[in-house]
Amino acid sequence: MPLTVRIITPSGTLWDAPAQAAILPSKTGEMGILAGHVAVTTALDVGVIRLQANGKWIPICIMGGFAQVEGDEVTILVHGAERGDQIDIKEAQGALEQAEDKLSQAQSTEEKLRAKVWVKQARARLKASQASNYSQQKPGLVENPVSDKYS
Repeated sequence: MPLTVRIITPSGTLWDAPAQAAILPSKTGEMGILAGHVAVTTALDVGVIRLQANGKWIPICIMGGFAQVEGDEVTILVHGAERGDQIDIKEAQGALEQAEDKLSQAQSTEEKLRAKVWVKQARARLKASQASNYSQQKPGLVENPVSDKYS
């Protein structure tokens, strides 16, 4: 029996469909969810959710939030989310370069903290877009496609 996964953002529902598995970027590390998982609520970090649906992995970049698993239902409330297949890789690479430049030029503690958040968000977007591009090049791939190059 598959999971029912819902990803909800302030602007609406990004995903509401069955999935065989979900890998979530929790604050304490990645958390794998399969049918029959114990009930849990966890804080999510900025990162990439990976959903296995219809025999392939779908990467979704999130900007932090919370997940609740109860029965075979996974409800994910996030500050923002974007499917990896809708992120332009070149734009994501450019955004990461800009964020890294801001970090290297940051003077105050506040500027450094803000820049670190931007770098983390940009890396998550790039990772999701790369994972989506990888799975499109290899149709039917059921391995975990996410590269750790930008982790």
